[in-house]
Amino acid sequence: MKEKTFPIFAPHQLPFTMENLHETSSRSEPLPPSSPHDKLFKAVFKRTDYARAFLAACLPERLLARLDLSTLRPSDTGRVDSNFEENFSDIQLTCDTYDGEQVEIVLILEHKSYIPRHGSYQYMHYQDGVWGMQLQEKDAVPTPVVPVLIYHGPEGWQPKPWKDYLKGWHEVFAPYTPPGGCVFVPLHGMSDEKIKRFRYGFMVAALLLLKHRLERDYLLENLPKIFNFVECDPAENDIDNRIENLKYALRYLQGLTAIKWKEAKDSLRSLNLTFQTMDVLDEVKYEGVQEGIEIGVEKGIGIGVEKGIEIGAKKEKFFSVRSMLRKNFAQELIAEVQNVTLDYIADVAKQMKKEPEIARLLEQGKTDPKKIADALKVSPFLVEAVKRDMNDLAA
Repeated sequence: MKEKTFPIFAPHQLPFTMENLHETSSRSEPLPPSSPHDKLFKAVFKRTDYARAFLAACLPERLLARLDLSTLRPSDTGRVDSNFEENFSDIQLTCDTYDGEQVEIVLILEHKSYIPRHGSYQYMHYQDGVWGMQLQEKDAVPTPVVPVLIYHGPEGWQPKPWKDYLKGWHEVFAPYTPPGGCVFVPLHGMSDEKIKRFRYGFMVAALLLLKHRLERDYLLENLPKIFNFVECDPAENDIDNRIENLKYALRYLQGLTAIKWKEAKDSLRSLNLTFQTMDVLDEVKYEGVQEGIEIGVEKGIGIGVEKGIEIGAKKEKFFSVRSMLRKNFAQELIAEVQNVTLDYIADVAKQMKKEPEIARLLEQGKTDPKKIADALKVSPFLVEAVKRDMNDLAA
């Protein structure tokens, strides 16, 4: 029987990108609004074979004994994701048990730079969201939901049961208090050797980058080796797919604060696919400043790039708050995890009441977000969000 390192915590157990900007910036802040953790995480774990390999290595034996991982597949229950929010990313999967029942598995990446304050409450929200969507179906019967927390924050933290967060809790309240348990997978507790044993080079590179993202010396010494896992991925024969994987990894690297972009670029020149890598680097840089360049045509390149980043960050914040409101997250929790005021949240909620009017104007062929926003006295970001939702439904 294989040895498993990471336990499931039950209630009683839970203890730019222009060259000159890269070269002159100290990179003391991550590049907004790209949500690099989210994009890399989803690029890896949206691939069911990757997720299957990861779960086989990290789930507790008792759980693996019930799950037929060969049946693992993307969930059709619905989306319970964070919509590129600041704090969590998620992938929802369905798996059959060996006796023919179904289980929902939610892979969650915690990607705040500090320890989460009320983690188990947030994991329970994922479970509640899945069950809520299941119960929308006629004659539906809810199924077990297993949250798997992939954690790459400070060492020494472990999730606690929900009761430990409750002021004044007593054993008498135990029958009425949900546990808030999860399968906890701390990347700092997974050795590099174990990570390198995965057969998927892109997944190996992604996990190593996530694990060591704050370690400047490690990155300077090991970047070529990490990216070589992608370039020489034995599980990926298509060169175009390898280059696409490189894009995801390089975008993530571009957002790190521990290493300057020029240092990373110099380090990666020694790779076998140097020219392809350089092409990817150039594309990443181009995509990073497109919005700023468009503004810069009118207002000056330097101001345009800065303004483009600022607008993008504000838009991402608006989208995230709207997403959480649509999922009925408590406003106090939204304020905490998004670092916004309750007044801001209330204003977004008030604007959202005009979404039917926005949709009606868009259906009538009015396509200028600013004009619609001005007419209805809402944010252009809301108009863009509604338009995106309509396009998704039509797809």
